[in-house]
Amino acid sequence: MEEKTCPELPHFHIVYEQVGSFKRPVKTVVAATADEALASFLPTLPESWRGGVSVFDDSNGHEDEMPLLHAYL
Repeated sequence: MEEKTCPELPHFHIVYEQVGSFKRPVKTVVAATADEALASFLPTLPESWRGGVSVFDDSNGHEDEMPLLHAYL
């Protein structure tokens, strides 16, 4: 994943896409593991939010590659 400014700390990039939307926002989460990044990100979504959430690290070149984790809500 490419991002203009990545933190020095261990971190992950989360791409999330809401059902019915073509937007694919990306959020960077500082966490030790992909599981921890996903767990800390999910509560930030509205309760009624539905869609897909993918977790990547910097070893992936693009969010279309295989994510480390993927969840459907």
